Amino acid sequence: MAFDVLRAGGTAIIEWGTWGRDERERLRAEATTLGARTELLFLDPPADVLWKRIEERGMEDPPMKHADVVAMHEFMQSQRPDEAERSAFDEVL
Repeated sequence: MAFDVLRAGGTAIIEWGTWGRDERERLRAEATTLGARTELLFLDPPADVLWKRIEERGMEDPPMKHADVVAMHEFMQSQRPDEAERSAFDEVL
């Protein structure tokens, strides 16, 4: 749906967990071929903050376990954008 919005000249924001470099690069490359600007905003909260937000929200179905959040966070740490990846995106406006 986001690419349809871009094709129509609109703005699309991808806000799901694009944790992996490969996924971010695929989205960036596809958007670029459509002539869209691409910006990368990377938020990196600690695992305990993520867990607290999940507990407070209480909407996960099935419920998440703390160990799952820790494992996800460790994976995210291995996939953090480096300078080379950041430089592939347009400057954040």
